[in-house]
Amino acid sequence: MTYRIVIVALFIFTLSALQIKTNISPLAHEQENVRENASSHQGFSIEVLPNYELQKEEEGKDIIFSTQSPHTWMRIQVLKVDTTNTLTSVNSATSTFEEQFGKAKMIADQHHIKKPLITAFEAYTHQEKASLYIVKVPSKAQILIITTNVKRNSPDEQQLFDMINSIQLKER
Repeated sequence: MTYRIVIVALFIFTLSALQIKTNISPLAHEQENVRENASSHQGFSIEVLPNYELQKEEEGKDIIFSTQSPHTWMRIQVLKVDTTNTLTSVNSATSTFEEQFGKAKMIADQHHIKKPLITAFEAYTHQEKASLYIVKVPSKAQILIITTNVKRNSPDEQQLFDMINSIQLKER
């Protein structure tokens, strides 16, 4: 009898913990005022959260920036690749990232990105954290090069992850 009470109590505790966790961190597509935007020239769509804007930055690059924090932004670039130039594209993206943000280190924990990563790097300044995510697009000869920038220890980073995970490539 005591075992049954303990098992039932553990079951109820587990259910309540799952409910609390679910309520704390809603998915991007469940949040109010999420807008699906499409890149006008790169062939992808993304769920843009409130207080963020998507704009064409330069040819072949789009930027999402926070309207609340000047330190929070994300650059998205879609590159066509084949087996001969994938490594070249990755090395080029990594070199460009290090030129802009300084010495980068490979990110060991990449669980927050739900897309198939080729590699990921991060670099820090005194106040900011920059990250580079290179994502393989399954069944397409493309990679996504995503650069993020946030203030250190900012909760904005999770919002950028939510938006990254919502990216969908359109057929071109």
